[in-house]
Amino acid sequence: MKKEGQLYFFNWSIQLKANPEQLWPFVSDTNTIFRLIGFPSVRKTILSRSTPKGFLGITNTRVKSNLHWEQEPYVWERPFRYGTVRHYKIGILRKFRFVIDLIPNENGTLVQTRFWITPYQKGLFSLLKFGLEKFLKNRYVKILKSFDNCSSKGIQPYEFNAPK
Repeated sequence: MKKEGQLYFFNWSIQLKANPEQLWPFVSDTNTIFRLIGFPSVRKTILSRSTPKGFLGITNTRVKSNLHWEQEPYVWERPFRYGTVRHYKIGILRKFRFVIDLIPNENGTLVQTRFWITPYQKGLFSLLKFGLEKFLKNRYVKILKSFDNCSSKGIQPYEFNAPK
């Protein structure tokens, strides 16, 4: 993590065995990734009449959510890169931008996840950055390794779950 004024930059990389084409269906499914990390699902909302064309007003599905944002369209370069920018209207963040790169190499694919966070208040964010680096990163790496395993076996992640 690198701190630039009030902008925080994170760069997480993990080497996986599968190639980008095999990983793409898993890694590009942001709904599944956010759900597995533990974030609530999102829904469209109308925040204001000034939302730029092509942007979406988004909130999460928690009843008393304090997060509302406008999201720029995703940038997709299948099977190598995707990302977006969220401009928060309500919440502790001002802006969140992320880019995921799938870089092919002789060992498979290097998945590079970069994100930039601009908080509204530096003090509150100081508490969150510890959780990001310790807990969220570990969970995210575990998810990517699971996707790598699924890619090599040609199965979906839910097929690893024990029957109920």
